Amino acid sequence: MFFILGFPRSGTTLLRLMLTSHPDIVIPPECSFITWLAEDYDDWTKSDCFSSRKDNFINALSESRKFETWQLSSVQLGKAIESHSPTNYAELVMLVYRLFSISMGKDKALLGDKNNVYLSQIERILNHFPRAKFVWITRDVRDVCASLKSIRSVARDNGYRPQVDSNLVNEATKWSAQNLAMVELARDLGESQVMPLTYEGLVTKPIPTITKALNFLDCGWDPRVMDFHVMNAHLTLEPKATLAWKQMTLEPVSTSSVGRWRDFLTSSEVREITGSAMSAMAELGYSESST
Repeated sequence: MFFILGFPRSGTTLLRLMLTSHPDIVIPPECSFITWLAEDYDDWTKSDCFSSRKDNFINALSESRKFETWQLSSVQLGKAIESHSPTNYAELVMLVYRLFSISMGKDKALLGDKNNVYLSQIERILNHFPRAKFVWITRDVRDVCASLKSIRSVARDNGYRPQVDSNLVNEATKWSAQNLAMVELARDLGESQVMPLTYEGLVTKPIPTITKALNFLDCGWDPRVMDFHVMNAHLTLEPKATLAWKQMTLEPVSTSSVGRWRDFLTSSEVREITGSAMSAMAELGYSESST
């Protein structure tokens, strides 16, 4: 498997939609059950496939936040587990992803996952998928904070809406810490396992940037990745419940959000955000004057 990593509002959804529009790749909607359920089921064995533990796992999976967007039935899951008899937790997880892949008509596609929380849970992922690949996307912290600020008033009654700290400096501090940790991880794992990208590169030079990601995943170029917005509209690749703050997933790649912090943040907010994230901005190549 491979995983898309990135801080919230850094372009992870755009990257997911572009990659999952490739005929040989499937990345389901966001649901981080892999790490949620690991503690209870990381000792999974083949015998569990034919015991009450199978039903317990299916119940826990079905109750996982956002899993209903995958539209996989408990009966379907139960039959698949008994039929394929996964011998460990990693195989069990991959079976669930494979079922989703089959439901999308891509029986043998490369399986991927995307969730912002994974940025702070990489060690747990590597425990089960030590050879996993990571596509890591970053975005200017000021634009991240501007985007977070803009969704505070969007769909307040929606249970899926991201929780935004009332103090944007706290978000900037988390952005800094998590991305600096990723810098170290990328050095440790090396370029064979970690591919860094930027949101700015993805929207200003989409074809070479997404081609770089496809090459990293050993997948060839396919023009359908640029039609992600059309496929999203027709196939609901992004669940309708999250579209209130993801309307741009229904539009072609655009640079309109690059530098939006100039219009959405106050000068005081910019100073405080930049001050709290200065070292990470420098490490990632974002200067104070960059847009």
